Amino acid sequence: MRVVSFFAAICLFLSGCMISSVEDVSNGALHSQANDYGIATKSEWFNACYQGEKSSLDMTSADCRRVYFFYEGLRTEAVNAGAQSLYLHFSSDLSQVTLYSPDSDKMQILMRRRLPLGDSVWNVEDDDTKNVRRVNGLWTVSQRGRLLYRQIKTDVDKSLGDWVDERYEGLLPAADGPGIRYRLTVRHREHCADGYFLLLMTYLEAEAGEDATFSYVGRRFTERGTREDANAIVWHLVADHGQNQFRFLVNAQAGTLTLLGKDNSQPKSALSYELRKLSSMTSAIQTETSKKLQS
Repeated sequence: MRVVSFFAAICLFLSGCMISSVEDVSNGALHSQANDYGIATKSEWFNACYQGEKSSLDMTSADCRRVYFFYEGLRTEAVNAGAQSLYLHFSSDLSQVTLYSPDSDKMQILMRRRLPLGDSVWNVEDDDTKNVRRVNGLWTVSQRGRLLYRQIKTDVDKSLGDWVDERYEGLLPAADGPGIRYRLTVRHREHCADGYFLLLMTYLEAEAGEDATFSYVGRRFTERGTREDANAIVWHLVADHGQNQFRFLVNAQAGTLTLLGKDNSQPKSALSYELRKLSSMTSAIQTETSKKLQS
């Protein structure tokens, strides 16, 4: 029943309904916790990013959930090889946490329990349950004593500055159809070269004249050099399932990103392959929830 309610809340939130109950979560402990561990409060940012996409995105789909957890969840990374992640979404009273895998589109709800020494763990009464704990300042997910997921250390390193979200958009050529609208959000610490991304790609008039939107989340890495310029700065985006990768040439002065070819080469076409920076937002750091967890 909780799972059904959670799905309903997500889809109603994305479609602009159930505003009061969503605001209770958005302005409460969930976002205090999110900010404390590196995720900004996103109500306005979420709506701005999604404006105009609702008609072309199935709000009950995996794309819906992937976007929701990118903005509203806390990201952890698999400790073994491979581009995998698990998002943690805490309830407003911290009594439960929802685990979400953007790769498999599966969710699991765990309940909060107190340990003898006063720390908290989220799990279920089952030997095979996953356990969510904060260890040495990092959120972790383990199972049967084996560590599965963990926050990246730079995510909690406040010396790297505030978390910043940068948003880019552009209409790029398509082999068939009027084009592909790219909407890219990149999240990173102010002084960190790596981070995370959300990419929405809308293929205009792709399905019987209707637009079709697909979403990707994953890691953003900063690299140097292209085939034409050894000193160029390149953003390498690796989607969580590892099958989709994107490379963009960065022009920080002009505020543009140019989509590169698979061989890291710049487009030779006279058509535009640029995304332009629309805005950026810096999150505030709050500690209300961390204090709750220690109480």
